Amino acid sequence: MITIPINNPLRISVPRIEGCWLQTDAQGLNLNLNFPGTTLEEMHAFTQGVRSVGLFAADTCPPIPFLILTFNDKVFGPVEGSFDARSQYGEYLKHFMNLPLPVRMGIFLSDMGRIKGICHVPLPPKVTLALRTIIRRQLETEYTTMDFARVKLNVQTAYTTRQLLENAAYIDE
Repeated sequence: MITIPINNPLRISVPRIEGCWLQTDAQGLNLNLNFPGTTLEEMHAFTQGVRSVGLFAADTCPPIPFLILTFNDKVFGPVEGSFDARSQYGEYLKHFMNLPLPVRMGIFLSDMGRIKGICHVPLPPKVTLALRTIIRRQLETEYTTMDFARVKLNVQTAYTTRQLLENAAYIDE
């Protein structure tokens, strides 16, 4: 078991900007939420749990999956995180791809590298299977980090987080 004390610094590199990203680790899949200036109200809203999970699959080159979560307390969310298979550590990615269903995703709320909240949510099997299909397509596609960043920005410019959720192929509430 891993112990991560609340309000202590993370031992990973955290961007100094607001944002969300998906990553794999030894336990499976995580959604990291970095919200500088996280308020007590937001921390409380986060602890009320996840209401729905959606998967928007951008039909782009490279294909980009966006996992969108809404929370029970509407003060917090919705949030979306994209996934770039090429930026993942190979053994962790392989581990995630082979985990039995349902996969439990860890969600970490941080403020400039300090953990403010942790929760877990079981991913609906259809979301996990669709995400794995997109990851396989990413691995079969030739692209660079810059290609991924450009296409991701284009999608995020074209759609708000709510629109991504409304257009998600898979939603589980």
